[in-house]
Amino acid sequence: MKVNKYIGVTMMAAGMLAATSCSDFNDYNEVPEAPTASAASTLWDNISSNSQLSSFRELVERTGYQSYLQQPRAYTIWAPTNLDMAKYAGMSDSLLLEQFVKNHIAEYNYVASGDLENQRVLMLNGKSFTFSGNGSYQFAGVDVTQANVPCSNGVMHILGSEIPFYPNIYEYLTMGTDIDSIRNYIKRYEVTTLDVSSSEKGPIVNGVQTYIDSVMVTSNSILGRSGLNANLQNEDSVYTMLLPTNKAYMDFYNRVKSLYNYIAATQVELPAEYTKASDKKQKTVTLADPAYRSDSLARKELLSNLVFSHSNTYNARVFGEMEKDPAMEDTIVSTNRTKLSTPSEILDRYLVGEPVVMSNGIARVVDSLAFPSWDSYNPQLTSLMTHNLLKTFASSVTYVNVTDPTGAILGPEYTSYRYALIENDKDVSLPDMMVSLPDVLSGSYNIYCVVLPYVIGRAGVNKITPMNFSLSYTDASNKIQTYNFSAKAGDNNPKTLNLTTAFMNDTLKTNVADTIKLGTFTFPICYKGLGSSSENIAPHIRVTSPIPAIDLIRKTTPYSREFRIWGFILRPVEYDDYLNSLKSNDNE
Repeated sequence: MKVNKYIGVTMMAAGMLAATSCSDFNDYNEVPEAPTASAASTLWDNISSNSQLSSFRELVERTGYQSYLQQPRAYTIWAPTNLDMAKYAGMSDSLLLEQFVKNHIAEYNYVASGDLENQRVLMLNGKSFTFSGNGSYQFAGVDVTQANVPCSNGVMHILGSEIPFYPNIYEYLTMGTDIDSIRNYIKRYEVTTLDVSSSEKGPIVNGVQTYIDSVMVTSNSILGRSGLNANLQNEDSVYTMLLPTNKAYMDFYNRVKSLYNYIAATQVELPAEYTKASDKKQKTVTLADPAYRSDSLARKELLSNLVFSHSNTYNARVFGEMEKDPAMEDTIVSTNRTKLSTPSEILDRYLVGEPVVMSNGIARVVDSLAFPSWDSYNPQLTSLMTHNLLKTFASSVTYVNVTDPTGAILGPEYTSYRYALIENDKDVSLPDMMVSLPDVLSGSYNIYCVVLPYVIGRAGVNKITPMNFSLSYTDASNKIQTYNFSAKAGDNNPKTLNLTTAFMNDTLKTNVADTIKLGTFTFPICYKGLGSSSENIAPHIRVTSPIPAIDLIRKTTPYSREFRIWGFILRPVEYDDYLNSLKSNDNE
């Protein structure tokens, strides 16, 4: 994966944020001694009397900030010359103040003296820049043409040009083009309030406290854990953020929204309350506004993986800020802790223009949000055999714990696991069970049942275990329906289940699990988030044995009447297609 093209800008952003220790506080309040006329004049008086700074003076006056530069409060100004005034002609006064005036002023005195080793300076607008040099000096990479002009309320340095303004990622939301959809959604949650503790109090007028210097603070709840989980306003962090174009935003939104197709009322079966398999205990879950829930969940999903913190070890290795590690380069982790594969696809393939340097990272405008669906908004679902998901009828269940140090049975990631052994209670009964499938979305899944061999943990012949599978689900008109899976080709939903349509375990697999594909099913409605986890508001799979009763009575059946089930896997069709393509490539 090639990431070199944005390592440089990433390192620049990181450098702008790196903090170093400051010298003694008093150093910042010592105006350099100099028998010059400027020392008796304020910063503003010295700016006004310097013809080189006429353009700078004009821009400061537009914002009204000159009154602060006449007060007995220590400031350092890096006053720029050679300004392009046309650049600021159409800028609002509020933006001019934040992005230009306060970008050149810091509190306290910063004197150019001796060897300055990358001294960090915090500007009034919250940006940090480096003051460096020895004899000749630079500030934020701009040459200082005249240093240490003493003033009665601070010190001034004159620069050969202005200091570039680097917005933070949050500020860039108001500046970037073709990102109105994401900007409007994020800004919807923005609140600006008066920071009373930081504001300078004025007189009380008509019983109301006024402020001479009002400090306004902007916050946004969507930056918290329920949204982006990233403080994009923080100048001391380094992020990469994907900013989808309006097209990318709507494409992703519509794709995800289709998976959250809720209906106003959803009727489901409650197997946990059944006393026998023929019971029909049901419940209806109602939603006041299913369209609103679908919309809000789709937008929340869109936000959840847009930001990547460079402090995360995975991301630092991808963005080139740590030594490369091939084991980590193929994964990036969002601020919501989602691991995403194919970083180059996500970051580079749909990039619009070049990455944009921010004061706290990098903004990458993209024309598609290329997150693998299975990594993010449409994951594989696994229903393991647990007490709250499994219900048996006329059968007993035993949960068997297995230690498998080599992972030979289920795979190397499963060195210990548990499966359910479902047995008949009587000689003339057959195992019967129902399993809940939580968090199902309104999408297409390939459904698998993972069964353990008959001979696991014991000697003997590996018998065939026939099993019938039927799915209970709710359709879009709120009617409970049954879909019968069939192992018989061309008969996917037979009216009756029997040995002809039953699925059989592979008896050649004596030491490994058998993953049986039941078929593909598209759920018409979404269940995720309906009811509490204990209620199992979900579709259900029923598993029964099709062994003929007469064979039970005569005890002539060659089949096993015991189910050994690890769990059910619902794999999104898109994910299965991807896995199959990898297998095809490996075989070429």
